[in-house]
Amino acid sequence: MSKRRKKSSAPNIPQATLDRARQQAGLPVEKPTEEVVEEVKEAKAEAAPKTPNKPKDTRPARRARSRATSGVQIEGRKKRRSEPETYMVEDALRHPTIFPTNEDLQAEYGFVLRDLRNMFLLAAVLMVALVVMASLI
Repeated sequence: MSKRRKKSSAPNIPQATLDRARQQAGLPVEKPTEEVVEEVKEAKAEAAPKTPNKPKDTRPARRARSRATSGVQIEGRKKRRSEPETYMVEDALRHPTIFPTNEDLQAEYGFVLRDLRNMFLLAAVLMVALVVMASLI
């Protein structure tokens, strides 16, 4: 079985990058909260009470994803993918397409035609056998 990702695990992205992405997406930027650490005077003091968990983000994940991709960005990606890369063009120019002759094709793929002919003959013989068997029964 595959491991499931824990939903509560923190992302592997630095906070500054997340803030910049939120700012570019037009979402409110969360200000980082500084944790106040109190020094413990007594070493044998009782265990500190558990602090409540931080509330999870109430926004649905789909909403954040839909805002992250705008129509302009998608068009740019499609445009970049549709344009041929220079290395592909250079490779095509260096290695032009070779059009084989009929003799070359027959020499290389003759076995395919022989197999097709044999299968056609076998199918014809079996059809005749079926007709003969149907007339006898």
